[in-house]
Amino acid sequence: MIDGKKQCIFMGRLAGFAQSRIRQAVAARFLPRWSRRRAVYLDVRHARTLAGQDARALVRWLSIIALRALGLQRVARRLAAPRSADPAYALWIDANQPTDAVLIAQRTADLPHDAALFTIVLAPGDMPPNLLGRSVESVLRQSYPRWQLLIRSDAPNAVDLLHRHARGDQRVVVGNRTQFDGAFALMLRGGDELAPHALFTAAQAIRSRPDAVVLYSDEDTISAEGTREFPRFKPAWSPDLLLSTSYIGGMLLVRQDALTHAGGLGDVNSPAAEYDLALRVTAAAPMQSILHLPDVLYHRRTNPHPPAEAARSTLEAYLVRSHGPAFGDLRPGGRAGSFAVRYALREQPLVSIVIPSRDRAELLAACLRSLATTTYANHEILLIDNGSREPAALHLLDRARRDNAAIRIIRCDQPFNYARLNNLAVRAARGSVIVLLNNDTEVLTSDWLEELLGHVQSQRVGAVGVRLIYPDGSLQHAGITLGTDGIAGHAFRHLPSGRRGYLDFPDTTRNYAAVTAACLMLRRDAWERVGGMDERLAVAYNDVDLCLRLSAARYDIVYTPQVVVRHHESASVGRIRGRARVINPDEIAEMRRRWPLLIDDDSFFSPNLLPSEEFMIQPGRRRSTMWR
Repeated sequence: MIDGKKQCIFMGRLAGFAQSRIRQAVAARFLPRWSRRRAVYLDVRHARTLAGQDARALVRWLSIIALRALGLQRVARRLAAPRSADPAYALWIDANQPTDAVLIAQRTADLPHDAALFTIVLAPGDMPPNLLGRSVESVLRQSYPRWQLLIRSDAPNAVDLLHRHARGDQRVVVGNRTQFDGAFALMLRGGDELAPHALFTAAQAIRSRPDAVVLYSDEDTISAEGTREFPRFKPAWSPDLLLSTSYIGGMLLVRQDALTHAGGLGDVNSPAAEYDLALRVTAAAPMQSILHLPDVLYHRRTNPHPPAEAARSTLEAYLVRSHGPAFGDLRPGGRAGSFAVRYALREQPLVSIVIPSRDRAELLAACLRSLATTTYANHEILLIDNGSREPAALHLLDRARRDNAAIRIIRCDQPFNYARLNNLAVRAARGSVIVLLNNDTEVLTSDWLEELLGHVQSQRVGAVGVRLIYPDGSLQHAGITLGTDGIAGHAFRHLPSGRRGYLDFPDTTRNYAAVTAACLMLRRDAWERVGGMDERLAVAYNDVDLCLRLSAARYDIVYTPQVVVRHHESASVGRIRGRARVINPDEIAEMRRRWPLLIDDDSFFSPNLLPSEEFMIQPGRRRSTMWR
């Protein structure tokens, strides 16, 4: 058995020999001597590099050389074209794109008698006929045979498209029908293309999950040069993200009965047709029936985001239907075409703000000064003093209690246990809504309680967290992802101020597996339903565990960037050394024991990204399943 290192050496030598022989044969005829030597040298060096990294890329390069030697320059140029200008994404494509052998196996696979039939509706838009032809060809190339393509009769030269590309294929028809034969329907924008294995992948997921109602996939953009750029690796079903931006995109498959119930495809030529369809069909679909396929199955030539005005009117119409005309206010989001919904408050509940503290009077004083600007009046503040000894801290606590009738002091002289302190305070709190807040924070948004209350007043929301920044303005928290930083990590930690982050997620309201309790709001009934914080997690991960138990109870966890809090992370507890967190290994082991599957596969974090806080593309095989 040849080990990996010897195999790489062998492949490199074989590549060098083959490259040099082929190149020398061609170069001897067409190139001057110096050029021949340099061309051979560069090809050998490149082949050896590939041999040590990616066997598929090596085979592709050898094929290019062979085609050139045979005089098939046009075919060679087409094969040699870069997959993507992004090196990491190019490697991802090479590692995850199905080979010809795999596609042939899919085409010849025996299908069950009840295999799903897909209806694909081509929405022409204003694309020229040659690009519409590319869309049709992408359907004809599908490795899954059970489909029908409906070319709308308002497409430019629709009949010509049919005759030129379908070649008599009875599955392709021209018309404007609104009733379809397929079990699932898909709208294909003119100029966009389906990946060859798109329908096969969807059919597999439907076979495994017969309860599926809505399916969507990842996607990218086809550049003017024909390369694949800007991959959008999406999270699993994220209802609050959909209310912020049209993230579901183009590869949206909807079961026929659900589509009929939602009013059909609608105006497929509308600039926000996909957004409108996604909002309508997901509104009535059970959460478990909405599946994300973590593979790039859709290639766009159109803009992935509808025009801002069209998107706004579409979202506003949906909010009026679902929440009534007085739903609140729709504000601009972090970029053009994204939004932040500010929900009107149905009630004015008492909010109890719980702040554990020990010594460090300067931190607590700054926190209390920031709370003095709060515009929401119906709140109380509970300070849990965990054994303060410094005179300045004791004086501050006494003065705060005397000067502000809304402040109460709770004494707890036991060893530090963050979960126990919060449980004790919540039992003493009078409010029906609870805010967990660290003493080393400063709230920078005066109407923060109104913003957070707008989310937690919904019975589907379990907890809502905020945007935390370091004193230097860089990002400290924009949600928590599982499997990063060992157990869990803060999304986009240390992202410099002004940087937007992957898919603008730091500036977009969306769902995560968890949010930090440094500033977190939830209803008392949700807190009591899951039993509050687990005191066995004394310092770390108690907030993550709380959120995961809320999720298990079918609550959504929301992150909003509309509230900004400055955080001097763990300054009063001393659990930070520089930027490296010091965590009790027993707490790590306990989290691993409780949540092994979720930690290894966070559905709100794409398996196509590296397990890190930076949301970078993983340039190899993806880490996860066919659907989530």
